[in-house]
Formats: sequence, C-alpha cells, structure tokens
Amino acid sequence: PRAAQQPNSQREPLFRALRAYLLTHRARAVGTPALVHSVEAATGRRLGWFFHQWVYQRGVPAYRVSVRYDSARHVERVAIRQMQSANAAPPVFVMPIQLAFSGGRRRRVVQVWDERRSEVFHVHLNFQPQWVDFDPHDFIDKRLQFHPPVAALIAAAERDPAMMSRLWAVRQLGRLPRAQGRTIRVVRALVRVLRTDPFYAVRAAAAAGLGRTRLAPARRALLAALRQSDSRVRAAAVASLAASARRPTVFRALRHALRHDSSERVEAAAAQAIGSSGDGRAFACLRAEAAQPLAVHVMPAVLAGLAATGNPRAAGILLAAAAPGRPEPIRLAALGSLPGLLAVWPAALRPALIRTVQGALHDPYLLTQLEGAQVAGSFGLRQFRSLIRGDLHAPLPFQRRLARSVLRQLGGTTHRHALAPA
Repeated sequence: PRAAQQPNSQREPLFRALRAYLLTHRARAVGTPALVHSVEAATGRRLGWFFHQWVYQRGVPAYRVSVRYDSARHVERVAIRQMQSANAAPPVFVMPIQLAFSGGRRRRVVQVWDERRSEVFHVHLNFQPQWVDFDPHDFIDKRLQFHPPVAALIAAAERDPAMMSRLWAVRQLGRLPRAQGRTIRVVRALVRVLRTDPFYAVRAAAAAGLGRTRLAPARRALLAALRQSDSRVRAAAVASLAASARRPTVFRALRHALRHDSSERVEAAAAQAIGSSGDGRAFACLRAEAAQPLAVHVMPAVLAGLAATGNPRAAGILLAAAAPGRPEPIRLAALGSLPGLLAVWPAALRPALIRTVQGALHDPYLLTQLEGAQVAGSFGLRQFRSLIRGDLHAPLPFQRRLARSVLRQLGGTTHRHALAPA
C-alpha cells in the first residue's frame, strides 16, 4: 500500500500552460510536440508520460474500485485495479487520482498516484465517511466499476459538493436492479434531487431514474417537474412519463406539453412519448398535430410518433411528408419512419411507396438517397436492386457499406471485390 498525498491545484497550471501555448504559437502552424514543449515550459513539469498515454496511444483506463473503513485504525482502505486488457495500449495508465471522503459536515480530499495494475491505498481519517468519491470532478476519461451501498449513493446524490459526483450517484441509483431501485427510500431521494438540485443535468438524470420505477410518488414528481423552468429537465420528465402515458392524467399532461410548451425540445419529446404509449388516443392526437404548421424540429418527432402507434392510417401522412419539396429534416424523418409501419402497410399504398422511394433514390441530396435505399431494403423493393448496386463503387465507404447491406436484404448479387471490407 502506498500513502495518499494531498492534491495540488489542477486548474491553474493547465490554464497557464494553455495561455502560453496560444500566445507563443498564434498565427503559426504547429504540431503536438510544440504543445508538449509549451506545457512543460509553463508548468515546470516533465509530462512526456502523460502525452505518451493520452495522445500517442489509444484507449482509456478501466478502473474497478472498492473501499472499506477500518474503525479500529481510523483508516479507509481504497483498492484500485485497472481492468483494461493487458494487450491494450497502454496496458497500465499512470495517473494522479483524486479521492474524496465525506461524512456529516466533514470532507477530506486527497490525491493518490496510481501506476500499477493493482494498488491499495490507506488514507487516515478521523471520521467514518458516509460516501467516497473516486475522481469526484470526473477529470479522467475512464470506465468505472464502483458499487457503493445504496445509502452511500443516496448521501452522495443529495449532498455531494461536486456536481459530477452527484450526477454519477443519481445515475447509479437510476440503474439499480428493479427490487432495489423501486424501494421508497430510493424514490424519495430521486424526488428530492429532481426538486432541489441546482444543476439541470442532475435533475434530468433524477427524472430518468424515476421513470424506471413506475411508482405513484415518482409519477407525481415527474408531473410536477413539467413546471420547472429548464426545458431540458421538462423534456427528461416527459420522456420518463411515456411508460405511464395510458393514465388519463399523464396523457393529458403530455398532450398539453405537445401543444403548449414553450420549448420545441419538450414538444418533440411529448410527441415521441405519446406515439410510443400504446394509448388508443395517440394516433388521433398526433394526426391533428401533423396537420398543423409545426416547427421543423417538432414535426420529425410527430412523424416518428405516428409510426410508433402502429396505425396503418399513418402511412399516408408519412408518404406526404416524404414527398419532394418538403424541408429536408422533415422528409428524412418521414422516410426513416416508414419501416416502422412495415407490418401494417396498406396494400393500396404500395404504388405510392414505390414512387416515394424512387424519388428519394434520384434526389440530389445524399442523405435522402441513403434513406430511400434503406426503405427499399426494409420493404423488399427488388426493382431498385440495379440502382442500389451502383453504390457498391461509390466514393464514400459508408455508401458502399449501406449498399451491401440493402442488397443482402433484397437478395441481390454483388461483386466479390465489392463485398470486401471498406
């Protein structure tokens, strides 16, 4: 075990180094070595090891962390194991890592230097922490396996001074197994976070977690969140209410959000929630909206919602929206939503579908061509095989990959060299 050390300030040297780099090399063509030299000169540190790991090699560290407090010795034992493959580059990351220990009104932050595949650090504390943060500000790009007790997650979610640690704890609470995640103490904690956290992303994560519980207190909190000032939180609450959309109070709230919310983000989320709800009123609601002059960012969600209803009467609406002359975002959304109605497609509209796909494949806009090809593959429109086969020799790799995929769907033959990986 190696002793933990108190951290130095991490922000000030970074900004000093960046300022020096920009001033020294402004209006010049430079490469990575110039950045390394500037950072080392400004900080007085040799940082080749850092750039070697994070710039010249690939991958990120995968940490598995466990903690245990020894009350007799007043020591917190922190075990860190790097789980990335031994064949990764690099196989072991050398990194300074912050650890934070919190209990009551007490908090201690230390920095450890992790440089081995497996390390154990002993941190002397005069209090037993309620929760432990690993990289509390999420400075390190990483994968993390760390499973604190539910009580520790709740304490961190509600009281951690580091926003990124609160966000992490809230997300962990939302991902708990069904039996744990539905307990009333977890739901109450997420409700408190949704109501009171000062940062919108933490509140939005709490809304997402509450949506997975499908419990009445969670539903009431999500309905109340539709009155929050931040549209990103309202959109998250709307998305989480989709699972309960068949309930009359929830459906009314979603319909009101679709028609009257001040944010296009929220209106779009409401359209998708209504469409996926399985409620018998969803098609009529979205059909009425599709007939209105909606914002270009809302109409695609309405079209996707119509397809999600599984109602064959949505086919004509989508075909009309996919016609040439419609704004490209709307046309692309309509084309992309057509395969969602494959199982219920009306036979009478197959000729109109073929004309729509033909128009898309001949459109000058590349993305429209690609959407048209995917629709042809989904509906088995074999008459377009020769046209799509021409993309086997397209200049862009993703065009060739899509052509191969669609031709497989259509049972078309391809040249052997064209089937080779791009």
